[in-house]
Amino acid sequence: EATQLSDEDYCDLVEVYFEAVMEYAEYAQEEGSTNCLNYFQNDIITITAPGVGDYILKCQRSTKQIWLCSPISGSEAYDWVVHGEKQYVDDGRTMGQWLRMSSGTNLSEVLNTELGLEM
Repeated sequence: EATQLSDEDYCDLVEVYFEAVMEYAEYAQEEGSTNCLNYFQNDIITITAPGVGDYILKCQRSTKQIWLCSPISGSEAYDWVVHGEKQYVDDGRTMGQWLRMSSGTNLSEVLNTELGLEM
């Protein structure tokens, strides 16, 4: 089940995740990927995959989810799920995952598969 998050924890987790997505997309582009990071603005990331379409990641504050709109897998909502009792370990690394509750699909795995990222 989805982990209950305060507004502050949700915003922190989304910020860390979105920064990671941007870094991995930029790295993939530097390594020769044709994917282009278009922009990160107003809690939205758009990554264009030529010949495939636009991937849009959106911070959905009202439901504390991340929404992915993918030209391959469609639109899906992902919740923060922590396995265990703690949300953070001592050094600040997160211990959870953004998962689609209906299927258990991991958001990072979808981005890795569809965009060739190595998150």
